[in-house]
This record gives sequence, C-alpha cells and structure tokens, in this order.
Amino acid sequence: MSSSVPHSRHTPPPAPEGQGGGTVVVFVHGFLDSGRVWDAVGAGLRTPEVKSLALDLPGCGDRADHPGPFTLYHLAADVISLLEGIAAPVLLVGQSMGAPVAELAAAACPEQVSGLALLTPIPMAGMHLPPEVIEQFRAPGDDPEVHRAMRRQLASALDETALDTLVESSLRVRPEVVRALADSWNNGLLEAPGTSDYHGPVLILTGADDPFVNAELVGAAVQVRFPGARTAVIDGAGHWPHLERPEAVAAHLDAFLATSLTARR
Repeated sequence: MSSSVPHSRHTPPPAPEGQGGGTVVVFVHGFLDSGRVWDAVGAGLRTPEVKSLALDLPGCGDRADHPGPFTLYHLAADVISLLEGIAAPVLLVGQSMGAPVAELAAAACPEQVSGLALLTPIPMAGMHLPPEVIEQFRAPGDDPEVHRAMRRQLASALDETALDTLVESSLRVRPEVVRALADSWNNGLLEAPGTSDYHGPVLILTGADDPFVNAELVGAAVQVRFPGARTAVIDGAGHWPHLERPEAVAAHLDAFLATSLTARR
C-alpha cells in the first residue's frame, strides 16, 4: 500500500526547529478543516521536550489555492514530505479524513513514525454513504449557516468559538476541492488491506456522542486492522473531540507518549 504513495511535488510546511531529540507530534486535520483545529490540544500537551506541528492539507486552510490532486494518496504524500524534514521521532495524529491519510504516511515512514493516533477515524476502505447523503458533503454551498448546522449535527459540545473556526475553514475550500475531498474519504481505497501496513503502536480515540463515526463502525472497520491497538472513548464529545474536549485528547496523547512510545525507543 505505501509503495503507491506518490512523491509530493509541492513544498510542505516547515518542520519544527531545534527538536533536541524529543518527539514531534504532527497533527493531520479532517475534511474541510485546517491546522487551527489542533491549537488547544497542542498547547495542552505536557510531555517534556515534546513539540507539535499542525499542518494544513492541500486545498485547505492557508493552502486553499493548492492545485491538487486531492486523493488520499496525494494527501499522504504531502504529509510524507513534511516528515522527511523532521529529524526526530514522530507521533502522527490524524482525525476523521486525516486518519487514513496519517496511516498511509506512517506506513511509508515506519522508522520515523514512532506511533500513530487516530481520532474519530474514517475507515481506510471508505464510508460508502448513499448518494443522497454524500451529496450533502460534496456540495454544502457557501451559506455559513448551512455549514454551522452540518457541524452541529455531528458534535455534542462545540462552543461558538470552535464552531466559528470550523465554519471559517470550510468556507475557504474551493467547491471543486470540497467534492474531491468528499469523494476521497467516502470511496476510500478498494485495495486497503485487512491488516494495516503500519505495525507500530496505535491509539484509537472516539467521541462517545459521535453519530457519524460511531464505536460500532470503528470496531468493525478500523480497530480490527490494528492488532493490539489501544482504544479510548472521549466522554462528552462528538466528531471533533479535539475541539470539544481538547484537554482529554491531550491527556490521552501524553499517556500514549509516556507508555507505548517510550517503550519502543
């Protein structure tokens, strides 16, 4: 699977400077989001010497003018280009659509990626929503209230500041990119193996109130692909626990860094 990831032709965001041997936590956001969604989690990490970096995927955030393509493989290639510039062990964290992207990158860089954390993960094989459902994601339009309503449906504890961050990110993405990204995570990869090509430590976090990527789906289509993965549920959170309960997500990442990743070194 990892051998099919193309090399990125575009300049990735700069890697953190002066890592000093500590772990770098690299955050990969989900559909229509940006690196801003990770601010509170990054600030909440308490592991000594840890540094964090939240990138904008192609077509999103400050990279809204990216020409594409926008397949899972091409998004993963962009993350790989970033990883190649980091001279330190990496904990790679991917949320929703960013989960399969992060997994592809981790499988391509197994020596560098010391651990993989998947938050409310879209399955690598895709969601395969009915046409009338996926079309709502493919063509949400440019009305901020429509985007706010869509976000609220999948969350249980988004405050207005977090909701504004999500809506502002959504509205920056070009319509053709919205369609391409929606198709990428909905269709998934037909060739996705039953067991992941990444064999390092894995943490899977779900939101207790997530109506979209629920525990049943994660157990059947994600967790089963990672034998020995650690799992946890974030209470009081829906599809965006990193915005709804950032302190809880940071605590789980700190615990993962302190146990599984330390033992691997």
